[in-house]
Amino acid sequence: VADALTGSDDEGVFVYGFGEFVADATDAIEAAGGDADAAKVENFG
Repeated sequence: VADALTGSDDEGVFVYGFGEFVADATDAIEAAGGDADAAKVENFG
């Protein structure tokens, strides 16, 4: 995830998936220095 995040002000991060995947993805965003709260997240279950 760190390789994908640029840190630019207009960067958008999207996470779509089921509960466990969403939790892992938002944890990875935070670990890479991103803001998981600013990400567009859709949990399918």
